[in-house]
Amino acid sequence: MVYSSAKILEAIVGGALVVDRHQEVKFLNAEAQQMLEISAEKSEGLHLENVLGDRTEIANAVERVLKGSQPTVESDLIMRRRYSDDIQVELSVSPIGVTLEPEGCLVILRDLTPQKTLLRKNTEREKHESFGKIATGLAHEIKNPLSGIRGAAELLKARTKKEKSRSLAELIVEESMRIARLVDDLMVFGSEEKLSPQKINIHKIVDKVLRLTELDPIGSDIVFVRNYDPSIPEFWADPDRLTQIFVNLIQNACQVLGKEKSKQITLITKIEIDHRIANPGEAPLQMVSISFADNGPGFPEEILPKATTPFVTSRIDGTGLGLAISEYWTNLHGGTFSIRNESPNGARVSVTLPLRTS
Repeated sequence: MVYSSAKILEAIVGGALVVDRHQEVKFLNAEAQQMLEISAEKSEGLHLENVLGDRTEIANAVERVLKGSQPTVESDLIMRRRYSDDIQVELSVSPIGVTLEPEGCLVILRDLTPQKTLLRKNTEREKHESFGKIATGLAHEIKNPLSGIRGAAELLKARTKKEKSRSLAELIVEESMRIARLVDDLMVFGSEEKLSPQKINIHKIVDKVLRLTELDPIGSDIVFVRNYDPSIPEFWADPDRLTQIFVNLIQNACQVLGKEKSKQITLITKIEIDHRIANPGEAPLQMVSISFADNGPGFPEEILPKATTPFVTSRIDGTGLGLAISEYWTNLHGGTFSIRNESPNGARVSVTLPLRTS
């Protein structure tokens, strides 16, 4: 049985792209069309640079192979996309024909996101389990003696007549309560609490949080822009936990914008098709994405990779628990939580949830 080259390339696990010696695109399989966000009809005959856009790493690799300066190229890179999230791919470029004067190139792009997503989920689960053990230990070792400290301070405050002593006693009480709240927040990771899902309208929940924020001094001078997708149906989720997530994210954004002259937070909702976190053989999942984009300074680069780790924060008055707790509840929904800096400024935090309507 003889198979055509097109059928063979379509069967490749990954995106396959064929260019001739002049770097004109001759073929794209279905996976490559999806990854590069261009159809085979529009791409055929175009120069490779017109198809790739600013993905110069791939174009440079093709040029090196065509010139014979490098027989093959293999590397991992982040592939920027215009309409979808960026993905990490494994790039392989091989010559077609004689290596010294190849007739063209075969470019293979393998999406590494499924493996990275699985690895990240396992890492996050292990991280949250570790936080839970720490929280359980803290609750036992700290909260009991802390109650004694607070009680002694309140007794001292009630008995003393000296103003300075009363002020010190009040400070001890306030700080004791603050530490107790921190331990309570951290206890989320050690609890066995389950979600209580019900049919929700995601825009009603976001709007409720926004109305409360607009009434708060922290959000009174901020412009909130709603960019909602009206086609999102009601779906199953825990409204209380989503409210907690959204309050954390909006308050974080408001605090970051504190010194900015023109303050704006944009709320974006949309439906996405996620091919990456579906199990093998299953249909792609429909996901609801809720993004919070601000025009502030963005996350410091050294903080960004560990922004959801408890007690990691760039703010002097921050606890570093808001993002960690938001990620925890998002993951418990079966969703994903992502943070990135925008260009030229600002940051975007996205919560993506499975669209379960029944």
